Amino acid sequence: MRFTVLGPLEAIRDGRPVLLGGANQRAVLAFLLLRPNRVVATSELIKALWGEGAPPTARKMVQNAVAGLRRALGPEAALSTVPPGYVLRIDPDAIDLTRFDELVRSGRDALRAQDWESAAVLLREALALWRGPVLADVAETGVGWHELAMVKETRLAAFEDCVEAELTLGRHREVVGELAAMSEQEPARERTCGLLMLALYRCGRQPEALAAYQRLRDRLVGDFGLDPGAELQDLERAILKQHPMLALPPLRAREAGRTEPVRTSAGSRTDRAAPPAGPVAAGAPSPAAPGPGSPPAPAPASAPALALAERKQVSVLLVRASLGSGAADDPEQVDEALRDLHRITAEEAARYGGLVRDPLGPVLPVLFGLPRTHEDDPARAVRTALAIRDRIGASRGCVTVKSAVATGEILARYRSEDDRQPAEVTGAVLDRCERLLQLTGSGGVRICDRTFASSTDRYAPDGDAGAPTGHNGLAVIAVEAAPEAPRPDVPLIGRDRELDVLTGLLGDVMRRDRPHLATVLGESGIGKSRLVAEFCRRAGTVPGASVRRLSARVPAVGPRRALKPLAAIVRSYAGIAPGDRGTGAEHRLAAAVHDLLGTGREADRVLAGLHECLGLGGTGDRTEKGGTHFTGVFAAWRRLVEEIAARQPLVLVLEDLHHADDTFLDQVEDLTERALRVPLFIVTTARPELRQRRPRWCCGKRDATAVVLDPLSDGATTALLDRLLTRPPGIPVDPQLLSLIGGIPRYAEEYAPALTSLRAGSVPEPPAVVRTIVAARLDTLPVAEKAVLRDAAVFGGTVWTAGVAAVGGRAHRDVDAALRLLERKDFLRRVGRNPRQDDTEYVVRHRLVRDVCYAQLTRQDRLLKHRRAIGWIGALPAQHGDLLVHHYRQLVALSAADEQAVDPVAVEACRALVEAGRRAAAAGGHDSAARCYRAASELCPGAAPGRRQLSPVYRQSPRASATAAVLDGVCG
Repeated sequence: MRFTVLGPLEAIRDGRPVLLGGANQRAVLAFLLLRPNRVVATSELIKALWGEGAPPTARKMVQNAVAGLRRALGPEAALSTVPPGYVLRIDPDAIDLTRFDELVRSGRDALRAQDWESAAVLLREALALWRGPVLADVAETGVGWHELAMVKETRLAAFEDCVEAELTLGRHREVVGELAAMSEQEPARERTCGLLMLALYRCGRQPEALAAYQRLRDRLVGDFGLDPGAELQDLERAILKQHPMLALPPLRAREAGRTEPVRTSAGSRTDRAAPPAGPVAAGAPSPAAPGPGSPPAPAPASAPALALAERKQVSVLLVRASLGSGAADDPEQVDEALRDLHRITAEEAARYGGLVRDPLGPVLPVLFGLPRTHEDDPARAVRTALAIRDRIGASRGCVTVKSAVATGEILARYRSEDDRQPAEVTGAVLDRCERLLQLTGSGGVRICDRTFASSTDRYAPDGDAGAPTGHNGLAVIAVEAAPEAPRPDVPLIGRDRELDVLTGLLGDVMRRDRPHLATVLGESGIGKSRLVAEFCRRAGTVPGASVRRLSARVPAVGPRRALKPLAAIVRSYAGIAPGDRGTGAEHRLAAAVHDLLGTGREADRVLAGLHECLGLGGTGDRTEKGGTHFTGVFAAWRRLVEEIAARQPLVLVLEDLHHADDTFLDQVEDLTERALRVPLFIVTTARPELRQRRPRWCCGKRDATAVVLDPLSDGATTALLDRLLTRPPGIPVDPQLLSLIGGIPRYAEEYAPALTSLRAGSVPEPPAVVRTIVAARLDTLPVAEKAVLRDAAVFGGTVWTAGVAAVGGRAHRDVDAALRLLERKDFLRRVGRNPRQDDTEYVVRHRLVRDVCYAQLTRQDRLLKHRRAIGWIGALPAQHGDLLVHHYRQLVALSAADEQAVDPVAVEACRALVEAGRRAAAAGGHDSAARCYRAASELCPGAAPGRRQLSPVYRQSPRASATAAVLDGVCG
């Protein structure tokens, strides 16, 4: 028999769980398992179960619990009565806690011996034994045994040791997510924060590393009146200076020779190669020993990595600092003020997802859209500028700022695919932003025309300026989110099945008086919000039923974003105006709570939590700094929702759940488990990123359902366009347009205005909004997968694993794995296998994805990859010669010369295609040959082959007459 205490208490016999009985029996067994083979007094058991308030019959209840355990466990676990209490005699190895302790000891021994790989493996194995909080079900009853805190502390220390080993091995990208989650659970733990800062810095996320430090500092100062330790402060300074010693040494340098551990300012270890034996060369300085809190020794130079470049649309924010008129002449005061500006800029950039670059003199650049594109990058940049201005103004320092925001395309160059930050950024948008900055007055914020047009926010202009005109942009003083634009008044097309599923689930909720969670999943623009809106409209018209609806959207960025959806729902129910935090808001909230819960302790507790939720009383910032506090606020909010649903069936809509952090997701996922039995239907919408973060979202839960929206069929897309264009049905739509829309309703809506004035047979350029949506979706991919997808986009149609590997210069095995993942994420569709080539064939599922991927490649990369594709196709059988057509057409377009002269690339393409046609014809591939000849004639008519040169080849062909007709059309 085995016992598990690292999670809910379980006893396993022959692979099956043993029924352990009620709460008292489980608590007695748990307490004895924490003290195996030791006598535990009955009085000690009574105190452990009930504390000082033990009932008079406590001793008898313990005796009954022991008797029940003896029947349940049988003779395999000897539970004996030994005065003054009981002893559980079992093999300690039968308890998972014992195995955990042994693995942790072995892992720490390996850590001390600097065997980083073994330490990481052993500690990971130890952590894998955990299935939840220690004795989760017993601890839920309120017991406070000191052993539980000891085991929890051991787990936290083992996790930190494991991460320390993995950081030394260069796995910072793999552990940064775990560290962020642990930092939220343990917001005052300095070692975890230091490890997180180091991992974020090595991932190229310097602003987030600094923001992590600031969160910890605010927590320590606010709750304990303490500053972080000296090591953590040293690490912050090293990150601000971008100290080269924080870089990770190459793995081969870490493995070469004997290594000695060096304590970093984060409290973690890295390796420094031991100095060679023997005397130091004359005149060479002896290596100095690192002092406390010093960064690790510099890494030896590594071999140069392959460069990577991409074209991206970004929003550039430039913040210029200048000394105010009342500035003191003390250089230390100026230095302190500038440091505050750098810190504030880094914090606000991290909050809104910006990338802070190295200062250019007094100018601080922040980029939005690198390394990841967001659909609202222009709005994020403007909000960051206003937030920096407000914080600097409130600090009353000697520094003033002015800012400018411009949006445009840049070229970002990376040292390798593993780099998080680009090494170089170039583009005319940087110059435009600098010119706007020169036009901006002190304390002002100016934005360019494109930023204004790309954002859905509403801006309050500075002075009497209207919309931006010319190159002077618009000076703004405030911004507010505009209400979501209403969707066109068209019926929901192609979603009847999904609508019936949601309607049926609502009926079950109302019939059973039981909460249910439904998650509508789909990519951006596929119609999640439209489906939910239509469902809510129909739910409000059900005969004989009165259903209330409350909805909110989870914001992607901004202060108090974890609380905003909760606050929006509370405000909507209580009738509190957005932004109202005065006495009127407090009275309305109190009236709503007392109406639902009456007066008493529970109402006061809920009211206090909702005050925090709405930011009343100035305590809202605490919620963002600790998951435990947020849990209390969410519990108060849940109690309010339960009472609303108890009075009237409630549909609670939470949109854009993929933006939520892990703490918020945990609460929503458990909402149906913890809520009372009331008619509460929670409908959430999310993009596929939610499933990537939480693969088992809605899985294994009785009251949870996932509804996945697929793209519309061509027929449904045509019907939608008919409604949008108000034209009679039955008119065919250009297949090229259908492939661009790809069954995404939002794309159809964006294309519709251009179609009204488009001549027949032509296809409009993709709207900027659509391109941004596609680019944002692409940036959810890991770097390696996105690079493989870009290589696949070089092919015009079908792609082969071997071809993509050849274009990117990658291993076939790695490309095959990446293509399979891309197929699973709906970027590719498998066509089949080519038995002749023994290779898998794919097509890019959406043409716009292929076009945006290709557009992000630089011109030089496109030329190189098309050349590589041509080389790969040249090794295929002759019947595949027509695959060259697409690549030679692209080469000619990319290297277009003077129209007056003969383009040498076109001549080269013509000759190569003629030769490919001859080879294909000789092998019997007449259709392939015809396509090659036709393309040769189109690319370079002067060098195209005549029928006289080609006819001898076709006289030997069994399809000579058909081929002659083709030649008449191609060659004349």
